[in-house]
Amino acid sequence: MLAALDKGDYVGAEMDFNPTMQAGLPPAQLKQSWEALPLRFGKPGPRGAPHNNLSDGYVVITVPMPFQDMMLATQVACAADGKIAGFHVMTLPAPKPASSGASPARASTSAHL
Repeated sequence: MLAALDKGDYVGAEMDFNPTMQAGLPPAQLKQSWEALPLRFGKPGPRGAPHNNLSDGYVVITVPMPFQDMMLATQVACAADGKIAGFHVMTLPAPKPASSGASPARASTSAHL
């Protein structure tokens, strides 16, 4: 799906949408939203590794997407039939800088539906 979005193939990006997603996020609206990301958050950087987990019977794939001005992530929820039942782009908090204390600090972010 993300590869199709990157190519500007918004109809192709929706080919695995379930009927609810097709009705709620038509290609023109998906195009408008996707193309607004770099305008709002700056130049996109290389994506991070996808993370998969289960939530309420859906396989949820989260892909970190760093942009020049903000860290984003996409979440795609897939139903048991393989159809995309949810798609969400969210901002993630920036990692906190390491403290100067005696023990090293860890910075982490997580995203859950």
